[in-house]
Amino acid sequence: MKRVRPILTAACAVLLFLGCSSREVLVTKAVDLGFEIEQVTGTKIIFTVNPDNQDASYIFCCIPEEHPDYELSDRDAALHHLDYLNRVSEKMTGGEVALSFSDNFCYRGSRRLKIDRLSRNTLFRILIFQVNPKTHAIIGNVISEQVRTKDVPMKPLSFTITGKEKTLFISPSDPELTYFWSFDRVARIEDNYDNTYSFLYYLLDMYEDYGFAEHVLSKGDIRYQLPPNQLWEGEEYCICAIGYEDGEIISDETEWRFIYRNGSIIPE
Repeated sequence: MKRVRPILTAACAVLLFLGCSSREVLVTKAVDLGFEIEQVTGTKIIFTVNPDNQDASYIFCCIPEEHPDYELSDRDAALHHLDYLNRVSEKMTGGEVALSFSDNFCYRGSRRLKIDRLSRNTLFRILIFQVNPKTHAIIGNVISEQVRTKDVPMKPLSFTITGKEKTLFISPSDPELTYFWSFDRVARIEDNYDNTYSFLYYLLDMYEDYGFAEHVLSKGDIRYQLPPNQLWEGEEYCICAIGYEDGEIISDETEWRFIYRNGSIIPE
């Protein structure tokens, strides 16, 4: 199933990685940013940036082929993105300390960057360009790279999930396929991840970053004793599972909800 994502911009990614330090060194001459695609999967593009001058400020954005900006020239698309960031910056309010445009949207130094939650088998255009952090003007040329995410076939894998007292049972429709499962409070999943797919995707992405993903996979039927000291009385929980193989999600997610009450699983 193809999951369509909106245009991915530095506005989304940079808030997770504040790219500029408080030491503001103004670089106004164009430098070689040393941009290189490192890895492409079904839903991710990983690339590195190694600028000749580590104090140079730069911005990137990723435009899917279905977005109107995809047809613009490199410079016009970059200018359009800068205009968007300027409008976002004007609306943003800091807490006790207001962050600058460069703090919010710029990167500096060598980085290994990742764009995730992408649609499979889709053409994307990555733009990366140096900027003046004071005037927000583009410095030098805009680097552009077209990248197509991998076409990862989805498999008709589903799960039967049940529970009794404190015991959880998960049975996949295909016992030969590997899968990942987890559970959390429904309120926490909805507040932090919006939905169960995002919840599982985030956890898998984290395990991948630490090189631990293959160690958290399951295969075949499992029986799991829920730890009562980690469950909240009267809270609604969601157990969810998804197929995962060779570093790729290969199925839709299955979810099952229950309420923990008086030391037992109460299915919804």
